[in-house]
Amino acid sequence: LPDDRFLALRSASAKRRNVALLNAIEVDRQRDVQHSRNHVAAIHPLGEEFGWRGFMTPALRSRMGWRPASVIIGLVWGAWHLPLFFLAGTPQSSMPVAVFMLNILAGAVVFGWLYERTRGSVLPAIVLHTSLNGWAGVLGIVPTAESGRTYVLVTVLLVLVALAFLATPDKATAERSRAASKRSSAC
Repeated sequence: LPDDRFLALRSASAKRRNVALLNAIEVDRQRDVQHSRNHVAAIHPLGEEFGWRGFMTPALRSRMGWRPASVIIGLVWGAWHLPLFFLAGTPQSSMPVAVFMLNILAGAVVFGWLYERTRGSVLPAIVLHTSLNGWAGVLGIVPTAESGRTYVLVTVLLVLVALAFLATPDKATAERSRAASKRSSAC
């Protein structure tokens, strides 16, 4: 009988150690996942911004101007993110697709405006994209299954800013319009 109690205590002690070890492993795993997400959030915009602003914007802008180029990039950028809606654990998996697409489209206009105002510099876009990704989680903007109000509000504000940027003529456009008016009145 004493041997049975000893074995039972030893077994219970081993189970507690195993549970503690498994909990420690899970905590380490969660920390590693978060660490990886932080790295992805910091590094991911580099690739995207060199693609969207460094390559695609100048290519489209030279043909149609920054405004239509930004809208086209927004549509492509949104489509680029669509697979993330079907992957569990991604921020997009808990977002309404339509609101996300509107957010990306408006964001592309803001990024296009920024690119235009910085004479084609990709660096401000990288800094803005990285900041938005980082602060969205900190400020609770990324929606959860329970609440998406803040994300919708931010999207509405972003759309309003984008519309203002689209409606406001820039200096180069205003100068071209004045020059065209002078040429047509001289004829």
